[in-house]
Amino acid sequence: MVIGYGNTLRSDDGVGPAVVQAISQWQNSQLQTLICHQLTPELADLIAGAGLVIFVDALDCNALKMSAPKTQLRSLDLGIRPPTPASATVTAENPETPSLLGHFYQPESLLHMTKWLYGHVPPAWLIAVPAVSFELGCEFSEIAIQGMQRALVVIQTLIDEVQGMTTHSPSLHLPSESLKLPVQI
Repeated sequence: MVIGYGNTLRSDDGVGPAVVQAISQWQNSQLQTLICHQLTPELADLIAGAGLVIFVDALDCNALKMSAPKTQLRSLDLGIRPPTPASATVTAENPETPSLLGHFYQPESLLHMTKWLYGHVPPAWLIAVPAVSFELGCEFSEIAIQGMQRALVVIQTLIDEVQGMTTHSPSLHLPSESLKLPVQI
């Protein structure tokens, strides 16, 4: 399952939905795609039934002051971070004020909820596509376009590896050791 989320009316913030829209055109009957404005608790049921989940979202390069933005791939390990809605996190600029611009649920929060409700979660990955323009509009920056192209290649590689493994083994384990995560692409 590939989930792309973001605001399609705010330029580069729509990279997640755009990547997933492109993936939905692939001829792959085993692949489920979902586009949403933001992650919500209702997605836990779909995630619990998936063999793999890939989240695709915009990475705000301006807020992070990134000079050479690259698409990032990160394995989502539930042992790393407790479930916290984005609205409860603090920003670097003002450590006492919650961020109001982010998505309410982060992938990790949703995965923790899925584990709590269903007792398990599939392997999960986050692909963060570089984004620099969040103005009203539907056009992507050149940085976002390049990042989306890289994201499509990475997603195809992950899916190919998982589908290849399913023909040999009933359990799904992505080779995170060989990918040395987090990876910048």
